[in-house]
Amino acid sequence: MPRRFNYTGRKKINREDALVRIERREGGITFDVDLRLTDYKLDKVTPAPRVYVEAYRGASTVWKRFDFGRIGMIQPPEDRSLNEFGVPEGILFRVKISAGEGEIAGRLLAEADKIRPRLPDEQEQYGEPLIQHMAADDIGDEVWRVDFTGEMPLLKINSRVPMGVDQFLIDTQHRAVFAPAVMRQVLTRILVIERDTGDEDDDSDWRQRWTRFASQLVTSEYPGTVEDDNGNLTTIEEWIDGAVEAFVNRTGLFTIFSRPVTWGGNS
Repeated sequence: MPRRFNYTGRKKINREDALVRIERREGGITFDVDLRLTDYKLDKVTPAPRVYVEAYRGASTVWKRFDFGRIGMIQPPEDRSLNEFGVPEGILFRVKISAGEGEIAGRLLAEADKIRPRLPDEQEQYGEPLIQHMAADDIGDEVWRVDFTGEMPLLKINSRVPMGVDQFLIDTQHRAVFAPAVMRQVLTRILVIERDTGDEDDDSDWRQRWTRFASQLVTSEYPGTVEDDNGNLTTIEEWIDGAVEAFVNRTGLFTIFSRPVTWGGNS
């Protein structure tokens, strides 16, 4: 049974102080984590708090906890396998520092959540993308679907696409078709369906990043979310249309789509 944590007075660990990389090893996936906890003065707590790293994927029931020892004596477990998740895309991490003994045993002292790892073969950077992707076998005969059940949008690509998921994603003519539709769907989800633009104080909040991205593309005033009486729905729809149109124009997607298809892929 998962241990219950008391969240009173916990510190927030910056995500840049908990860097995670997923790697492929011996036919499976595992991970490494670089924890930089000196500035949080957790070493002043006695006895030394315990360090846990948890892996999860959105609303999925797949969840796994790893014991990394104690503050001042951090020791990654030998088995850091993530094979239960199947593929690395969409996996997120959280770090929890918990008092293990004494009167405050079980109290959560510090935490970092929604940590996006660097994936296998990803460039040496930790900037978060607007959307993640993964191969999927649960979307029937759809070519792609946007899944909003997790901590950020997940673009599912049918694992049966003949050219393979990776090639599908990098193929410019396919991207010219699905990218504008994905953008429209995500912005509609934020502003019309959920009516939630996220945490303005959290630069990594995916809703904030999407609305900022769209706002940089259009000159019209950002309309905010739909009001209770839907009085500004038309304005929002027009703003989304303008953002998508500006995105298409800036990236030249229609020109890319209009190029003659050559045998073997991109022209």
